Amino acid sequence: MAETQTLTAEIVEIAYGTILFSTGLALVVLGVAFRSARSYEVPAFGAAILLHGIRALGDIEAVRLASGLPDAVFDYSGPICLYFVSAAAYIFLEQYWGSGLWNSFRRIWQFHLVFAVVATAVDLYTAAPGHSMEPYGVLVVVYRVVLVVNLVTGSLKTRPEDVYVLYGFGIVVLCTIHDVLVTAGVLEWTARARPLGVLAFMAGLGYSILLRARANQRQLGTLSTQLRTARQIQQSLLPPESVHPSTCRHAVRYIPMDAVGGDFYDFVPIDEHRFAVLVADVTGHGIPAALIASMLKTAAAAQSRIADDPAEVVHEINQRLHDQLDAHLVTVVYAVVDTQAGRIAIANAGHPPPLLRRRGASTVREIGIADAAIGLLADERYGATRMALEPGDRLLFYTDGVTEAASPSGRHFSVEQVKSTLRERPDVDLESWADYLLEKVRRWTGRPTLTLDDDLTLVAIDIP
Repeated sequence: MAETQTLTAEIVEIAYGTILFSTGLALVVLGVAFRSARSYEVPAFGAAILLHGIRALGDIEAVRLASGLPDAVFDYSGPICLYFVSAAAYIFLEQYWGSGLWNSFRRIWQFHLVFAVVATAVDLYTAAPGHSMEPYGVLVVVYRVVLVVNLVTGSLKTRPEDVYVLYGFGIVVLCTIHDVLVTAGVLEWTARARPLGVLAFMAGLGYSILLRARANQRQLGTLSTQLRTARQIQQSLLPPESVHPSTCRHAVRYIPMDAVGGDFYDFVPIDEHRFAVLVADVTGHGIPAALIASMLKTAAAAQSRIADDPAEVVHEINQRLHDQLDAHLVTVVYAVVDTQAGRIAIANAGHPPPLLRRRGASTVREIGIADAAIGLLADERYGATRMALEPGDRLLFYTDGVTEAASPSGRHFSVEQVKSTLRERPDVDLESWADYLLEKVRRWTGRPTLTLDDDLTLVAIDIP
């Protein structure tokens, strides 16, 4: 009868260890393979379970005999696995619940990683497996006190579904009390409940993670819908081909950093020979910046009566938006081009000045003076720069996404490099030249595709 009970207990222990080992290994592999940036939640959870599984299997005599490995391997592996479990567990807790009160979870796993390495070295040096178990036990008690303090003080980013984790933790506590009573001889039987407690905790935690993942998926779906709508709205803000100037060749490149961007450009037809170009850049990125860009579109569209007066247009935009931008600023350049008279008038609100390359000339100059950005000063009066244009001149309006493109060493693509590019290939068509500029920017960043750290817009115009 005793032999049967022993065999049954050993089978249960093998099943328990195998479940932990295989589950932990699968979570580590899948977590690493599908890990998103800076997310170690699943791999850390898997590592903690895997270490428990290795230790549990190593304590089983049948596993030791079947493996053919020296007993010393298992004697050392058990304590070493325990040393590292707490580090993995608190990496997971930081990812799952946040860094805790005073960054306590992060401090715990950082300190405990060092302790685990030192404890392993001490065990090996002294040839005494488990030599460091006593300080380890003290640390575990301290860590659990810290965990309870975090839970009681509400310092963790818990969600309603985390109640299943607490259920599992409660079962672990009950099983621990049970095993203490068995060890003390208070209970007549000898069966240990620790495996049941660990499995219950794993089940509660796993179910909680599943519910959280499903909630995150729903939120992601909602966000994707919102982004898709915002992208459609933003695309509707950009000028249709019907309002693009027909009296001169032009090329436009618009590359938002995020799904939606804060850059904006527009063409405003004035009469048969005149049109206005507006290029703007909202500080920040994403949906907030795109919403401000839509406000800018509305404010600019309301200035049709004075569309041929750049200074007044920019002044009115500033008046309309100043109290609506919160912490944002908007840089704007607004230029009126008269292809019949060969003239340009430019007002600039804190924007990179447009560049002009004269036909046949080797020099490129910045045109216009940058006044205060939109939203900075409520009563700012803007000036306008006027100058003559000649057939064959090339104009370039751009946002700082061009000049803030960074190389691997952190150096920005400078205005001088933009000017140099404007001097190059003067006889190629504008579309090819615009692609050439973007390719130079891409090569500067050292990236295989043109992925930028800011929204990028450029509008190039050839004067007929």
